[in-house]
Amino acid sequence: MMASDAVEEYGLELARFSEETTKKLADFLPPAANIYNPVDVLGDAHPDRYERALGLVINDPNVDMVVALTAPAPLIPFGVLSRIVAAAKEKAEKPLTVSFMAGELGEEAEETLREAGIPSYFDPARAVRALAVLHRYAEVRKKEWKEPRRLEVDRSKVQELLARAKRQGRTQLGVEAMDILTAYGIPTAPGGLARTPKEAGEIAKAIGDEVVLKLVSPELTHKTEVGGVMLGLRPEEVETAAEEMRTRIASRFPRAQIDGLLVQRQLPPGQELIVGAVRDPQFGPLVMFGFGGIFVEILREVAFAVAPLSPDEARELVESIRGYGLLRGARGRKGVAVDAVVEAVERISHLVYDFPEIVELDVNPLLAYPEGVVAVDLRVTLSWE
Repeated sequence: MMASDAVEEYGLELARFSEETTKKLADFLPPAANIYNPVDVLGDAHPDRYERALGLVINDPNVDMVVALTAPAPLIPFGVLSRIVAAAKEKAEKPLTVSFMAGELGEEAEETLREAGIPSYFDPARAVRALAVLHRYAEVRKKEWKEPRRLEVDRSKVQELLARAKRQGRTQLGVEAMDILTAYGIPTAPGGLARTPKEAGEIAKAIGDEVVLKLVSPELTHKTEVGGVMLGLRPEEVETAAEEMRTRIASRFPRAQIDGLLVQRQLPPGQELIVGAVRDPQFGPLVMFGFGGIFVEILREVAFAVAPLSPDEARELVESIRGYGLLRGARGRKGVAVDAVVEAVERISHLVYDFPEIVELDVNPLLAYPEGVVAVDLRVTLSWE
């Protein structure tokens, strides 16, 4: 059900087949096959069964786009399957992606799909995401296109940080990732990296308010589960708390690399949002937006757009998700600074567009308040290819 879940997550809908399509599928598919969306032709299918089913589905008037899924099947080689998919797309002229859940498709299959302009993915969710992006792109094309504006940012600072990571052979950024957001004008939680408990105490006193203490380690990424997060510490408590954390972590994970302790101001509760980006082989840099915290499971939706975004495109992306009304304020909940959210999305879209070596980025959470936004945590994955 990975593909069906992804359809909902990316803001699409499973098509309801016409009665004619359902009847025709039932006429030739085995009784155990599923004739409703998503169709299952079963693992013993011959090429003609797959071809007939795909032809009926892609030509259904209620279907706008199709994901063709298959695992290795003994009776349908991937080369044959690729030709079936390519022919169906050519006849129907509808967007189509494929997810062939196999390590190697083979040269023939890959060449067939490439010539037909059909994106191929191992992961069904990525195949669905590609269609969601294509759908959004088509919607944007219907409107008057506005060129992204030139932002005042510190590109040289980002170049410096990425160059250092490359020299060190790293593909993940540590706490310095927050400096990238600052360079692109995105507010971050005040704080600093401490190498010793004493430094942690000094940073906390400089902040002058309750702080959060977080372990910084490339090997221990789930900080909360390993006891690497302490909340609500007063400045005078931080040095002792930092010493206790270091001792506790060292006893449990004696060989783990510890880069230090991050001391950040404890922020008040806000609306948790997620802003991220990925680099897609077909579409290039994509920016993602959605709700974080408890709303991740309730709303189960994120939206994607091709970077870089103009201010209007960033606003459209933010407004496109279910639950957008929560940002404006609803049922006694105070609204947040939507303009600040939109600008943060816009700036992150420019960041990933400007630096191709950033292949994945995840601001989680971005806390939104009535007066603005603050990025609390950032994960950045790099590629030097």
